[in-house]
Amino acid sequence: RQLFSKLPRVTVLSARNWGEYLEYCRGSRLAIGVAPLLPGRFNEARSHVKLFDMARCGALGIFSGDAPYADVLRETGCRLVRGNVREWAEEICALFSDESQRLNDYEKTLAWIRSCGDCQLDALMEEAPQARP
Repeated sequence: RQLFSKLPRVTVLSARNWGEYLEYCRGSRLAIGVAPLLPGRFNEARSHVKLFDMARCGALGIFSGDAPYADVLRETGCRLVRGNVREWAEEICALFSDESQRLNDYEKTLAWIRSCGDCQLDALMEEAPQARP
């Protein structure tokens, strides 16, 4: 948290309750969210729920290209990155330098979420920002 919180235009969230988090999301217009995974049994059991959280805030997700994310998220528009910090940084920079592609991929993510067909997902995503130039 301390490592990244001093970077310009970077938001590092502190712990908060669900209601406070949803309120934060309603007012957020983020561009990119990152979800790396460190190796370990706990992380192998994670789900792709962060995709919904990021989309709710207007952000396109960059996820670890390893399980459990890789199998589920291939067709969602988000980015899957394997490898070192440099590869993550390159992907982040690429998305910031090509806003049109980032916005198209964000719309693809929203379409994938809507295709899930779960009415609870609709409620969670009802205030997700649409892609904007």
